[in-house]
Amino acid sequence: MRKFTLLFLMASFGFLQAQTDTVTFQVDLNNYTGSFTTANVNGTFNSWCGACNPMTDANSDGIWEVSLPLTAGTIEYKFTLDGWTAQENLTPGSPCTITTSGFTNRILTFSGDTTLAVVCWEQCATCGTGGGTGTQVALPITFDDPTVAYTTVSFGGNVDSIAPDPTNAANNVLVLNKPLGAQTWAGTTVSAGGLATAIPFSSTDNIITVRVWSPDSNISFLLKAEDVNDNTKTVETLASTTQAGAWETLTFDFSAGNEAPGTAVINYANTYDMLSVFPNFGTDGNTAGNKTYYIDDVVFGAGGTMLSQVDLPITFDDATVAYTTISFGGNADSVVVDPTNAANNVLLLNKPLGAQTWAGTTVSFGGLATAIPFTATDNIITVRVWSPDAGIPFLLKAEDVNDNTKTVETLASTTQAGAWETLTFDFSAGNEAPGTAVINYANTYDMLSLFPNFGTDGNTAGDKTYYADDFVFGTGGGTGPVLSQVDLPITWEDSTVNYASAAFGGASDTILADPTNAANTVMQITKEGNAQTWAGVTVSFGGLANPVPFTATETTMTVRVWSPDAGVDVLLKVEDKNAGAISVETIATTTMAGAWETLTFDFTNNAANTPALDLTQTYDVVSVFPNFGTDGATQGGPKTFYIDDVMFGAGTIGLAENTNLNAFSFSPNPTNGSFEVRLSLDSPQATLSIINLAGKVMHAEVLSLNGKNSLHHVDVQSLPKGIYLINVSNGSSSHSEKIVIE
Repeated sequence: MRKFTLLFLMASFGFLQAQTDTVTFQVDLNNYTGSFTTANVNGTFNSWCGACNPMTDANSDGIWEVSLPLTAGTIEYKFTLDGWTAQENLTPGSPCTITTSGFTNRILTFSGDTTLAVVCWEQCATCGTGGGTGTQVALPITFDDPTVAYTTVSFGGNVDSIAPDPTNAANNVLVLNKPLGAQTWAGTTVSAGGLATAIPFSSTDNIITVRVWSPDSNISFLLKAEDVNDNTKTVETLASTTQAGAWETLTFDFSAGNEAPGTAVINYANTYDMLSVFPNFGTDGNTAGNKTYYIDDVVFGAGGTMLSQVDLPITFDDATVAYTTISFGGNADSVVVDPTNAANNVLLLNKPLGAQTWAGTTVSFGGLATAIPFTATDNIITVRVWSPDAGIPFLLKAEDVNDNTKTVETLASTTQAGAWETLTFDFSAGNEAPGTAVINYANTYDMLSLFPNFGTDGNTAGDKTYYADDFVFGTGGGTGPVLSQVDLPITWEDSTVNYASAAFGGASDTILADPTNAANTVMQITKEGNAQTWAGVTVSFGGLANPVPFTATETTMTVRVWSPDAGVDVLLKVEDKNAGAISVETIATTTMAGAWETLTFDFTNNAANTPALDLTQTYDVVSVFPNFGTDGATQGGPKTFYIDDVMFGAGTIGLAENTNLNAFSFSPNPTNGSFEVRLSLDSPQATLSIINLAGKVMHAEVLSLNGKNSLHHVDVQSLPKGIYLINVSNGSSSHSEKIVIE
């Protein structure tokens, strides 16, 4: 989020830096009655050098122009003929001029490539607007009055012009083109030189309306009012389009509390007599593409229905609410019709190729009308989400709209693909995302941002589209109980557990049915063809409910692994969620291809050049790195692995697997507790154990074997319903499988 914050601050606080841009000057000399050979432009940028910047009229239409590379900022200039043979005599007080020490010149403030409108010799407006300089512009601004000097100046790469309304040729409008290369803060001052009369803001009159045509819905427009003589006196606010390819009236409310984040509150003692509009504010031209917008009828006072500030619940369905959103990190958003229900509106989140791992959307840009009422007993926000894939982590962030150092973040993951489901985000202490702040009930949290597929960039995931709806405080919006924090053992079977995960380094993960046993749920990890040597998945993203209970005599963990190849190194890493430098890593190697086996990870055997196990430290995050040390290209393209039953200790399934124990099967599964076990072992007896997920042996018996295909009946109907491990050991080797007792 730091990158996004920096961009926003740049947009809010002036943003004029030393840069070289191309400025195109144009002057209409058709009404000039004298004789001359060449027109020139002179100004502070060329030390008023005379003939050093000649202009040309290539098509002999009487309009002379020149494009010059200039340093962004404010310049004074005027047009001259044949060096200084003749020069403009500009009228002091005209809207495009400034008078200093008795000299009256044109003035321009710019940043980014700028093409100035064609102006008449010695006038601020085009030729044929009624003669003279034209009257100074004032509200309302309609772009239709031929006696008014509509003097505009673009910045940040925006390009503007006055042209006929494309939907009504009898109406003139202002065209705003935000092309490739335009800045996030590109826009146009629509009253360059100032308004003839200051905007009459008062404690009861704070509204300016603007008619806008946008090619897309849900586009943020920022309107800025300032003192033409003191650009430290400003007030800015936002409104968003709700239609695509149609005119609509946006209402900009400048009253206290509605100012754009990080900008000044309105001060009625100030003079505000200049207006600038920023189309698609916060999104640069390369991200949005070359886009053209139109504006018209800049009017003081509420010319249309006043939209209310967004508040929880956020449904995207209320026509009276201003759903102002802004994306960052390469994400793109829009309010659209629910693809599964045409009567419902939802927020579309597109995370394309090139998007950052932290790409997302602020869904209450400008802040909520009311702070989120978190308390020690009320920490839940639910969000309905549609994802193309299961096992996708979403991060929800709440922050203070006026102080972005006050934040709290938490995660939840999808369990379904291609369907709506309600995710529960628990912001209570202990559930915060790793490395982020614990909730502080003394803080104000009044802005929400959603990060789809958090931790995975667009190039790794591919171009993916998600939908979100119904941001609701409390569990009222949910469809089930609040999910509990994940803890060991991790089985991916418990519907009450939040199995939040995060892939990295070019890996991807999802939770799905075991391809070898449809009754079992596992995690699939794909190490893509472009993956790093260290690609993997954090399987307890957000941390375990309890630290891994290492002791001097208990230092092992086991993981069931399915690998397409034998001899593959799997690295298991545990770390402190609040201090990533506190970690320990160890490696185990698969011995089988295309089959499940249990790998034992002994953390006293830490991987080379990594920290040793320190029993005084806390380890509460677990990550798995399949085919560690080999990148995706070297391994021969994408490879898919499966993992299950991440457990502490070696007492349950920690013995090395033996191929002869693969002849172990049981049915039915699920069972009522009465089932048959078939074994084919070269030993006289074996021990069968039923173990709960806490590692406790709930039942054990010794089976006398009678050669190959020995069949045994087991009855454990007295055990509570739940998920267990059935373990068979012959003393030298062991094998375990999951069994469900219903």
